[in-house]
Amino acid sequence: MGLRAKLLIPFVAGLALLAVLLWVVWAPKFMDDAKQDYFQNQKAVLLAFEGVLVRDYLAGDIAAMYSTLETELKRNPDWRQLLVVNQNGQRIYPLSEPGVLTGGYLLHVPLALRMEGDQGVALTLITDWSQRRAVVIEELLMIKVTLLTVFSLLIGGGLIWQTRWVIEPLQVMRHAAERLVEGDYKVRLPAERADEIGQLSRSFHTMRDELQHTMGRMEASRRDLQESETRQRTILQTVADGVVTLDVNGTICSINQAVERIFDYRADALVGKNISILIIDRERQLPLRHDRLFDVQGVSMELEARHRSGNIFPIELMLNRMELDGEEMFTAVVRDITDRKKVERLKNEFVSTVSHELRTPLTSIRGALGLVNGGALGEVSPRVLEMLSIATSNTERLLLLINDLLDIQKIETGEIDFSLETCEVVALVRQSLEINATYARDRSVSFNLAGGAESSWVRVDVGRFVQIMSNLLSNAAKFSPMGQQVDVSVRAREGMVTIAVADRGPGIPEDFLPKLFDKFTQADASDVREKGGTGLGLSITKALVERLGGTITLETQLGVGTTFFVCLPEVVAESRASA
Repeated sequence: MGLRAKLLIPFVAGLALLAVLLWVVWAPKFMDDAKQDYFQNQKAVLLAFEGVLVRDYLAGDIAAMYSTLETELKRNPDWRQLLVVNQNGQRIYPLSEPGVLTGGYLLHVPLALRMEGDQGVALTLITDWSQRRAVVIEELLMIKVTLLTVFSLLIGGGLIWQTRWVIEPLQVMRHAAERLVEGDYKVRLPAERADEIGQLSRSFHTMRDELQHTMGRMEASRRDLQESETRQRTILQTVADGVVTLDVNGTICSINQAVERIFDYRADALVGKNISILIIDRERQLPLRHDRLFDVQGVSMELEARHRSGNIFPIELMLNRMELDGEEMFTAVVRDITDRKKVERLKNEFVSTVSHELRTPLTSIRGALGLVNGGALGEVSPRVLEMLSIATSNTERLLLLINDLLDIQKIETGEIDFSLETCEVVALVRQSLEINATYARDRSVSFNLAGGAESSWVRVDVGRFVQIMSNLLSNAAKFSPMGQQVDVSVRAREGMVTIAVADRGPGIPEDFLPKLFDKFTQADASDVREKGGTGLGLSITKALVERLGGTITLETQLGVGTTFFVCLPEVVAESRASA
């Protein structure tokens, strides 16, 4: 229903109410009033000739009375019957029994008994007021038509006024709003009026300006977002590494083109499938569980993957947790490391081959130099002896480097063997101190066993434990000032045995700590030349400690010294007895 029809409803309702009031309330009352007026008029006529009737009756001139009555009946065509009775109730006119009157609109007009002396008469007029009633109805209809016409004219005028001042401005506003929806921000409305329509027009202009500004900003943001999304999608699709988004159950939500290339799958064949279709997680390393969520960030691991053809190949996978629209998700970056593994294998084979091939002639060279230095081939000059000493020292360094390379290669390939024994810790530490005592004396440094947990036992490979301690002790002696001592202590606590090796050297710079246990690294390159060493000792030590189920940490302070802590699981008495 339109606004015009809605505004017409009160006018129509008012017209209907007026019609109801005219027909139901006012018209009956008007008719009653007209009937009462007619009744009073007729009664007044009776009163006018009542005196004549009484006079004639009292005078006994009945004929004159009859003549007056009949004349009056003829003069009033509405009169149907006139009854006259005396004081005794006897009818004196008409003398015969009057007939029963029917039809029409009959009205009885009684006139009370009028006495003069001891005699009197009473009158009753029966009149038909149909004609008068017809005239009244005609007047009533004219009044009704006039009122309805006037009211209708008022309604028409009101509708014209509403149309001119309300409907048409609102229709203009509707068309303006439609144009605004279509993007026409130049549309304007007449806002000169001071009433509510004018205020609404001005508010429309304000809304239009704000909407135009907002739409401009939204359009600019949409373009920026679209460009950013296009750039990100392009980068994601052209990146060499595969990118997979997963839910908490490991279901694949999306992949990039690199994943299709690496695994030879189309995106529609993987989306909705579990990540196990691609990744072989033999040791259950992926932290994706329906009943257990992990807070992972930058978790990197090497796993096996399955190509669409069924071939198994190595990958490096980095997993990151994220939250997208309130839902926990994971991003997995997949990199095919087949070539890298091949290069590492070739490198390890090369290092192993070269190391083995070099160790045999170097051993022979060291033996020959030892014989010459020992005088087995005769006395040599001091200058030649000095050169032989340098050759011997470099041969020892080469043999140490080759042995360290072989150890690193065995650790990385998992070929290193451990012969585990349950041993008393302090006894092993004392053995290590004795083995490295000569090295310390050559550098004017002493070892001191500051304290020990004599009853603590660990399960280790004795040779590898001595190698761990030798690396730590030789480093401590190498970097300690002359005349200083290296303190070694053993402490057992909460199921762990901690061996501490503390020196009073220069300390380790803070920026070097993250790469301290990397291969071929030392805090200062000049130290390599001055102190000697391969840069593999701490890397080997960390790997060996971790293989024994322990950890290695350190505390350092520049100008004060460095303390390394080796923590190994303690073997309880029951375990020692069973061993």
